[in-house]
Amino acid sequence: MKTYTKFMAIIMTSFFVLSGCAYTPDRSYMTQEATAKEEKILQDAKDKYNQSKTDDEKQKQLFEMAFRYQNLGDYDNAISSYEQVLKISPTHYQSLNNLATIYEEMKEIPKALKYEQKLYENNVTDPEVINDVIRLLVENKQLAEAKKLLETFAVSSVGKNNLEFISGQYVFITDAEKKATK
Repeated sequence: MKTYTKFMAIIMTSFFVLSGCAYTPDRSYMTQEATAKEEKILQDAKDKYNQSKTDDEKQKQLFEMAFRYQNLGDYDNAISSYEQVLKISPTHYQSLNNLATIYEEMKEIPKALKYEQKLYENNVTDPEVINDVIRLLVENKQLAEAKKLLETFAVSSVGKNNLEFISGQYVFITDAEKKATK
């Protein structure tokens, strides 16, 4: 029965993708209990949002809603909610990061890169953010930009203390350059 259910989920997902409907990630690993828990937290966040009086309260509940939508695989509502958070706080780290993650999972690399670069603008010395921007630049075939970003980081005070990271990123970029010329 599980095989049949997975098969039908794959068929339905393919149908929705081909018919132009929104991307729906596989959440077959979630138990009914986990799904019910996420839905409860989502509803609580919606209720609290409706009672919110300040932008800080609204932002907190919008983020909670977005995160729960993301966990439930409702990317359209997750994206919309994260965007609303960004209207209140344009540099909200977790929203920018999660939007990049969603778009990368959806294979919309230019959109993922857009959000990751916004994240980078406010976190220019964060190796994790730099790693993600470089990975997305390489995936988007923007190898010169990836190399320039790495060079900028390498001369920073944080970069000078992360030589192993810089070396690994350099190898990653040069390997991508070699593959691109084949």
